Amino acid sequence: MSLCKHCGIEIKDDAEVCPLCGVALEHPHDGTDMYPDVVKITKKISVAVRIYVTAAIMAGLLCIAANYYDYETTGRLWCLIVVGGLVWVYLLLKVVVEFEYGYNVKTFTMVFTGFLYLLLVDAVFGFPRWSLNYVYPAMILVIDGVALVLMFVNFRNWQSYIPWQIFMFTLALVGVILSRFHVITRPRMSWITLGITGFFFVATVIIGGGRAITELKRRFHLT
Repeated sequence: MSLCKHCGIEIKDDAEVCPLCGVALEHPHDGTDMYPDVVKITKKISVAVRIYVTAAIMAGLLCIAANYYDYETTGRLWCLIVVGGLVWVYLLLKVVVEFEYGYNVKTFTMVFTGFLYLLLVDAVFGFPRWSLNYVYPAMILVIDGVALVLMFVNFRNWQSYIPWQIFMFTLALVGVILSRFHVITRPRMSWITLGITGFFFVATVIIGGGRAITELKRRFHLT
């Protein structure tokens, strides 16, 4: 361990300079503040992910082989559900557990990939479209709800979530359009979602006032 004279924290790894301020480190003293050994934590996570990938490949191959031999009995490619679930868990490990991504990317990845997985399950069981009729709009509402919470938590930078709202409104509009082409067979949930996301966005712009308008102009390069 080393001590940062400037920050007053102890660093557990073998760094020669402080990772926070860049000041050269010296011998440790009896301090209470600790800088976690991020390098070791990252390596452990990386090893755990590689172990999971190895086990997932083996499990996926076994399921594919089993499905091949019992397909005449079941008549379904149930191995796709297993393999899809293994891939989904891998994505969560890479995006959610590792440190490189922000909460917005993690949340969207979790919810959107979860929807894609349920869409796959829906397709394997004959595609009765419950994934599009109910899960798709529910996904949009969940992400909108997370955006609302993050706006309160990160109140000083709340306007940065306006593009997120616009994107969710666009996805809700896509759901209504799909219902017009009978891809979504029960459109009520899609219309409700469009109304809620639209109200959320309009309310943000009205309440946000000048800061919201400035953010919109900046994002869309308007003068």
